[in-house]
Amino acid sequence: MKKSQKILGTVLLSTMVLTALPTHSFAATKDYNTTGKVQFSEPQSPVDPLDPEEPEKEKPVVPENPGTPTSGPLSIDFASSLDFGKITNEQPANNATVLKGFAKGQVLTTGMTGGKETVANYVQVTDHRSLNASDQPKGWKLSVKQVGNFKYSTLDDLGTGTKITFNNAKIENEKNNNSAIPSVVKSSFEIQPGTSQKVVGAKVGEGWDTWTYHFGTKSTAAKSIELEVPYSEVKTAIPEKTYQTSIVWTIDDTPENP
Repeated sequence: MKKSQKILGTVLLSTMVLTALPTHSFAATKDYNTTGKVQFSEPQSPVDPLDPEEPEKEKPVVPENPGTPTSGPLSIDFASSLDFGKITNEQPANNATVLKGFAKGQVLTTGMTGGKETVANYVQVTDHRSLNASDQPKGWKLSVKQVGNFKYSTLDDLGTGTKITFNNAKIENEKNNNSAIPSVVKSSFEIQPGTSQKVVGAKVGEGWDTWTYHFGTKSTAAKSIELEVPYSEVKTAIPEKTYQTSIVWTIDDTPENP
């Protein structure tokens, strides 16, 4: 009984202390709502040309005779112009009907010292578009077309029988690029005036970031792109004059078929 009273006394004392505390009134709170917003855009600036065999963004190069890169997140950053030099106007051996010449390699200025080196002719493409809903690259296709005949003037051209053959083609991804390689990569193909060829095709899930599509290596560049001209056209060509054609590379934002 004594133990029970002691516990009861403690409880009563605590109750008295609590009831003796002063009471406070709390101020009412009010909220003011604001917003936060953000937008995202895809890269628009062209990517600098890279070495075709060892592409690294930390080591851009300066190619001779550059054209104008395309803009936007899916772009052609660079494509080599082809110089087939001088072909001697003489009867082909072994009763052949065409004369042949090879494109010179691509000259690059590299490094801090500005040294020059000759590498394979190449095309560089970049896909920096946003990924699809499945977190995958959207895919693309690359094609090439010879728009017209080799011409010196509107009255003098080499006709439709010329042919350019691209050999030893290979694709490289930028050093830090872990994306899947495009499924379609033609190792050789040919074009003639007015004809187009699809040469690289990336399916959905492939081909993100920067890629170089090159023809040969430093050691084989000078024998990897061949021009054939019918001898019947060469016989009437004007000596020491430059005949020129347009070669157009096109990148298409539709993916290669699965």
